[in-house]
Amino acid sequence: MLPFTSYRAPAWNHGHKVLDPLPRYLRPDYVVNDQLAVDDRIIAGEDPRVPDVLAALARPDAGDRAVALADLGVGAVVRDRSVPTTPTYDAAVAGTVVFDGADLEVTVLDVPVDDRTPPTGWLVALALAWAAFAGVALTGGWNAVQGIWPVMRTGREAE
Repeated sequence: MLPFTSYRAPAWNHGHKVLDPLPRYLRPDYVVNDQLAVDDRIIAGEDPRVPDVLAALARPDAGDRAVALADLGVGAVVRDRSVPTTPTYDAAVAGTVVFDGADLEVTVLDVPVDDRTPPTGWLVALALAWAAFAGVALTGGWNAVQGIWPVMRTGREAE
């Protein structure tokens, strides 16, 4: 989302700052600037791609910016025209404009996007973690059934 800032002061909110609302409508693999500015100091956020996106936006040419963003896994750029901006956070990016509204523009990058599928080891670890979780849940359930079965059968606890 450009301008690449976390907070906006849109006209529809009477100029009051709000957290960028677009990520609430996107799939989880989006990039937003989660850095926090406090007393003219920038506090790093959690997404390690943010400095790389800022470096990509600082490139001198719109085509170079598109290639750098695609290398980071970015496939589309949404530009919010309703908020004030600076060239640092809102540089032009080459691509095909698929939506051009009064306040919003969506550009799909024309360069191949880097495949961001997780490594096989991560998928195996995730499967093992879920299996362990299910095993613990099933074991606990089985133990609960074993403990209550004698009470249900005889009406009193086993001695």
